[in-house]
Amino acid sequence: ALLAAAFLGERLGLLGWVGTAVSFCGVALISLGEGGTLGIDPGALPILLDEGMISPVDIVEAIRLDLADGVVMKPARSAGLMPSKRQWEIAQDAGMMILGSGLTDPDMSLAATLALFGAFKYTLPAALNGPQFVDATVLKTPLNPGPDATLAVPTGPGLGIEVDEAKLRALAAPA
Repeated sequence: ALLAAAFLGERLGLLGWVGTAVSFCGVALISLGEGGTLGIDPGALPILLDEGMISPVDIVEAIRLDLADGVVMKPARSAGLMPSKRQWEIAQDAGMMILGSGLTDPDMSLAATLALFGAFKYTLPAALNGPQFVDATVLKTPLNPGPDATLAVPTGPGLGIEVDEAKLRALAAPA
């Protein structure tokens, strides 16, 4: 409400100001009740490397400079499975938090991401929204989330998927 008043020209009525005051008092009471002082704990929110991390060198440098508490793994951004595997190992060896994510990955990229996460037994929720936004598939068996919104790691050879060549031809641009 205060930001809307300051930047958008919104006007707060009496109830708006009372609500804002009550909110601030509530935060103060909770803070005082937990430790007796008001302050910001620098470790309260973890700092994660995300878009700027594209190679194992980036993680090593962040560890050396003590810049982050963890990494967001996006294999499609990191030049494939081998560099991503190395990034994961470096982060894991350093005791960093590892979160899984994707880049609205289509079939084959999503399969590679699932293979990496499966290899490291990753079990936390991951932001893999490819099936949500990418309609086209070139796989004989599409990678679709189950009723519990999870994706199974494919188990066949290689990435565990089989390309349907007829679907691939249908999606190809005319020559």
